[in-house]
Amino acid sequence: MDPISAFALACNILQIIDTSAKVLFKASECYKDGTTAETSQLSGNLHLLGSLGSELRSIGAGTSSPLSTAEVKLVEANERCLQLSEQLGNLLNGLKINETSVWQALSRSVRTMRYRDKIFELREGVSDSRANLNLAMLRLMQ
Repeated sequence: MDPISAFALACNILQIIDTSAKVLFKASECYKDGTTAETSQLSGNLHLLGSLGSELRSIGAGTSSPLSTAEVKLVEANERCLQLSEQLGNLLNGLKINETSVWQALSRSVRTMRYRDKIFELREGVSDSRANLNLAMLRLMQ
């Protein structure tokens, strides 16, 4: 075997070991807590954001007068933020384990790693929507 092939093989073996260690670490978190710490924290933040958005929605629905442009922008930003929060929340709820078994924890940890990019994409969308919501709120306050 030539040196480059041997090096490539060694790198592949190290990558398999690294990925396996990550899966086992996440599986141990899932087995203990039912979910990973990252997922749990994100779910808590989404719950708070959802309750604030629902409160803002109910305040806006209580007025009978036509909404100003700034208020319309605020309502639109709130709805977009709530949509993305709900999508991310549904994805995170699907990554929780229902029963504490080793196989379930392993499968959820692999699934969490597989959906990592989707979680990141939705989390960034929620963050952008929250920034737009803040901007709309500041515009409304002027």
